[in-house]
Amino acid sequence: MLIAYLILAHENPNQLKRLAARLTSENAYIFIHLDKKITNVSDYFDALKEIENTYFITQRVIVNWAAYSMVQATLNGLQEIVNTNHQFDYINLLSELDYPIKPNNRICEFFQKNYGCEFLYYSAFPTTDLPDGGMDRIEYYYDFDKIETSYNSPNFNIYEREMKRMDVKRNFIKGMKPYHGSQWWSITKNCVKYILKTINENSEIINFYRYTKFPDEQFFQTIIMNSEFSNRVINNGLRYVDWSHVNISKRGIDWQNDPPHPRVLTVRDFAHLSRSPALFARKFDERTDHVILDMIDDNLLKNPQSNSQITRISIRRHNVPQRWIKGGGIL
Repeated sequence: MLIAYLILAHENPNQLKRLAARLTSENAYIFIHLDKKITNVSDYFDALKEIENTYFITQRVIVNWAAYSMVQATLNGLQEIVNTNHQFDYINLLSELDYPIKPNNRICEFFQKNYGCEFLYYSAFPTTDLPDGGMDRIEYYYDFDKIETSYNSPNFNIYEREMKRMDVKRNFIKGMKPYHGSQWWSITKNCVKYILKTINENSEIINFYRYTKFPDEQFFQTIIMNSEFSNRVINNGLRYVDWSHVNISKRGIDWQNDPPHPRVLTVRDFAHLSRSPALFARKFDERTDHVILDMIDDNLLKNPQSNSQITRISIRRHNVPQRWIKGGGIL
């Protein structure tokens, strides 16, 4: 079993180093996409230079929040992974703010026992996860790569309101059904190759999602769930995420003052993490609480018997997201 990790990084070389050091092994390789906005690239190179099986994606892009550039960064990384001589079985998409909560040998064991399954959280549009079914994400025209797309920037709210005020709606891609879900997933190399082949043969998919809101939470779900791989999908991203503090009003989401982001995990969450069957958790920030990462290292990653047992998931258990995730649905 050979595993690849594609990590999207943008702000913290020290935390990225810690993550890569925990993931790398003789059965795992690390591939890192550095946001092209990063100016201290040498800090990342220096931090990762002694960690084996670690590579930097050469085709870097400027990544903007809520924009298609997030998808493009992922696609660039996937293409470079596929172009290597390594025959990876699974590819996991992570951010530098993620962390494993199972040791490497048990992650390998999980994918061996569930070989052939694709792990991603999905929900068909319209979805109960989002206000008004989330249809505004695909109906209206957006180009968030052309504006400042920080989640708390007033430009984001102003631009979104202006696009909706114009009330120019688009039809979805003919012959496909739209899906939504979590940006982070674990899928087979065969599925990745199918995605890359599909977008090379059907430019309409990229042309549509280039002008949507949060395409990183739709693009891969839509391609996979409209393919033969949908029969092998387990509706779970294998990530522990705490959305329990999010309170979305009927009026929608206040992106500037109260954006619905997952809570940063701290030592208070260790008991939940130790009982979780998930393989990874997010999100962490060592500047807020580095002790929780120390606790995971000492108690969950060094002692394979210290947390819940890894078992095979039946393909018939097709919809199991909430058992694996604390809090509400995934946005």
